[in-house]
Amino acid sequence: MKKIILSVLALFCALAIAGAVYFNEVIFPQKIKRGLIEGFRLATGKSIELSGARLDLFKGLVIKDLAILDNDLWVIKAKEADCRFLIFPLFKKQIMITSLELKSAQIFLERRKDNSFDIVETFFKEPILLNGEYSLAILRIILSRAAVNYKDSALDPALTKDVKNVFLDARLSLPDRVIFAAEFELSSKPAMSFKVNGEYKALKKGISLDIKAKDLYFKEFAPYFKGQNTYLPEGRADIEVALKAGNDILNADITMTSPGLDFSRDKIKAGLNCALKAKAQYDFNKKTLIYSGELDIKNLALWGLEYVDRIDDIR
Repeated sequence: MKKIILSVLALFCALAIAGAVYFNEVIFPQKIKRGLIEGFRLATGKSIELSGARLDLFKGLVIKDLAILDNDLWVIKAKEADCRFLIFPLFKKQIMITSLELKSAQIFLERRKDNSFDIVETFFKEPILLNGEYSLAILRIILSRAAVNYKDSALDPALTKDVKNVFLDARLSLPDRVIFAAEFELSSKPAMSFKVNGEYKALKKGISLDIKAKDLYFKEFAPYFKGQNTYLPEGRADIEVALKAGNDILNADITMTSPGLDFSRDKIKAGLNCALKAKAQYDFNKKTLIYSGELDIKNLALWGLEYVDRIDDIR
């Protein structure tokens, strides 16, 4: 009799496990796929594509082959997206994603003409409403080894850059702040490497950044100084910058060291090693730049002079 009872219990357990597996692998993926595709389109105006979704005990909701599109052009693509979410808010028709991790993602990031960023406005500015009843809020986004195609439409003509090996941890701080830390490489030869910590205020469109850059190549940023009486030297430098931008004003505190920079004006050329501490302010409306600072020059060399061919080791 005991063997019969154990056999029946084992059968029920097997059926329960099989049912749970069937629900997670067949029924649930179909329902969540339809809900995400339709709900996301209605809420943001952007379409979403995915090959499947399932629940994982450790990763949460796992989405395969995710693609978010805007006017049939992709904004985000990822082989896998892992979403960890809270259970209890679901009973209040709230989907609170505490962590969204995109693995080896490709991202299109645009700075618009009004200085806002498209992805931040879509995901962080206010809760997304799915199917007209479930509010969706993403509290944190993590990127690992992502690639970003960056377009700056605030410039004329627009500037495009490839950003590689992106690591990002961005989280929402209510009511409207996005706090983030990132590491990435900007395409050049050799690549420029950056570490950035910052904060973006979506409603005020204000941003503050602490940037550390290695092997910074100034000529790559020439479009930002177009039409200004500002000369960018040839050469590379290591630099630390504290930036604050808002109300069309950009303020910067700058510390820089360089083993060699080359300047030229007409026939006269100069090469130097230097260390710089400076403050700068740029007005986007007036297109004016104000700066002040201290420059420690070592090993200055001048050539192309009218009466003296070359002067070396000026300190």
